[in-house]
Amino acid sequence: MIRFGDERLPKRFWRQVFPMEDGCWIYVGARTKKGYGNYSIKHVDYRAHRVAYEHLVGPILEETLDHLCRNRACVNPGHLEPCSVKENTMRGRGAPAVNSRKTACPRGHPLSGENLRFSRRGDGRLFRQCVECIRVRQRVGA
Repeated sequence: MIRFGDERLPKRFWRQVFPMEDGCWIYVGARTKKGYGNYSIKHVDYRAHRVAYEHLVGPILEETLDHLCRNRACVNPGHLEPCSVKENTMRGRGAPAVNSRKTACPRGHPLSGENLRFSRRGDGRLFRQCVECIRVRQRVGA
């Protein structure tokens, strides 16, 4: 939980927040390399969206906040939803999320039931394989 020092968030925070037509409240102060607002309280850096959420809504009970608007600079609590890191990742547009939503392999075979196999990469991570495609590769290679 973020300690504000007193009950109100300093005006210096809100001077760096600009409402947009789409409903986002864009934090224009310091930003991280990934585009999240960065706000300092007593020489400790916090993500601006977490500061705004805790100040206006209350403590964040989950591990992370998901930007439903997909704008990392947005601090509007109405655009933020507490969730687990896994859920936040799976809602995203990154490779893990995109691949997990696939229901068929590139050749159209279903990635489910008896046609689905899990294997480990060299680094230990699991990945899904299409059993029918494995069979086709084995026949062609034999």
